[in-house]
Amino acid sequence: MENPAFRHSSGVRPRGRSPSPHTLRQRLDRAADLYLRDCYKRKTAARADEFARHLELTRQYVARVSSGVLGVPLRDFLRERQLRYAEQLLLTTSYSVVDIAAMSAFGTHPTFYRAFKAAYGMTPGHYRSRFRNEHRLPVRESGR
Repeated sequence: MENPAFRHSSGVRPRGRSPSPHTLRQRLDRAADLYLRDCYKRKTAARADEFARHLELTRQYVARVSSGVLGVPLRDFLRERQLRYAEQLLLTTSYSVVDIAAMSAFGTHPTFYRAFKAAYGMTPGHYRSRFRNEHRLPVRESGR
């Protein structure tokens, strides 16, 4: 069964026509947003194979389509979104870095630290200190 996120807007895929790369990009973006929101809510690790199951498609198919349309592997596509969400939490909340790792679907805080440092060139804590002070962003309380 084809997932609704990959159906044509009319609900039926036209015969003989594949969706345009732009349309596939939009559908992947929307599907990833929904999947990651669910991971954030459950505080579970985001995984490419689980994302494919969420779409009711094979991992190989989703990987092939996403690489062709996005120009990056599926895992990297999801990871970039997780990092942007974690960055937002670092700059706008007082949650601990360990909590943010779980809240942004990294599974473990060491995985989060490695991914964050590879992407931003510094640890999450250093990033928070540096940019929160430079930009003087308002901080929401974590409720603790």
